[in-house]
Amino acid sequence: MPQIHGLMYYSFADPEFDENVLAFIMARARMRNARAQVTGQLHYENGLFLQWFEGRAQRVDEIFAHIERDPHHSGIKTLYRGPVPRRSFDGWDMAYSNGKDSSLLSFMRHHDLSFSSCDMSTFVRLMEFLANVGLSENQKSDHLKLSLHEAGVSLNDYVMVT
Repeated sequence: MPQIHGLMYYSFADPEFDENVLAFIMARARMRNARAQVTGQLHYENGLFLQWFEGRAQRVDEIFAHIERDPHHSGIKTLYRGPVPRRSFDGWDMAYSNGKDSSLLSFMRHHDLSFSSCDMSTFVRLMEFLANVGLSENQKSDHLKLSLHEAGVSLNDYVMVT
């Protein structure tokens, strides 16, 4: 079985970026990811993209090369690129969250976190949390508590800042 690779980056949206462009990008990304057997999560908030995706190394690299050429992104910074022990978003062609539902940036400010001070697994767990915000309380409760506990954060701390 081929080893799974993950990639996390952040970038800034083009100033002309709007919800219609985002809907188009998400539809296209979901189709491309499904064909490439890549899974992941995109968070968009206040002009910032934070994305994690995972799959075979070659497919991950191909998708990231496409993102790097996309004029909707600027200031792309890779936070992690390499092997991972397992998929975090198995079954999600592209999970999505935004700052309207759960603010990652508020959470980071509240916990004095930065992209340079956190390890990759913490951000992946936070993105898992954000991807599950739309689930019912019963569905997400156990998953969220486990993900945040593993990241060293209590669910109560998160709820205080949203």
